[in-house]
Amino acid sequence: MELCSPEGIRVQVRQVLRWLVAARQDRDAGVRFLHASYAAGNLDILRQVASDEQIRQASGENPVALLKEASGIQDEAQRTLRQVLA
Repeated sequence: MELCSPEGIRVQVRQVLRWLVAARQDRDAGVRFLHASYAAGNLDILRQVASDEQIRQASGENPVALLKEASGIQDEAQRTLRQVLA
């Protein structure tokens, strides 16, 4: 039984990409961290109902690379926040 249709996968990946675009463009480190977290969370949920290969086939995106990007943005934003709050 298929848990997530190819169209459903594409819709969710589009949302992940939107959050990543927002995270890349945010000037405020707190908001950047939040948007990257939304991307990572959405991707995590998607990966629970669809395999990485299903995600690749349906969307053409690499979910591992997307998660790496979201995590990198989170890490960078966290470093910035630490400096501002220190």
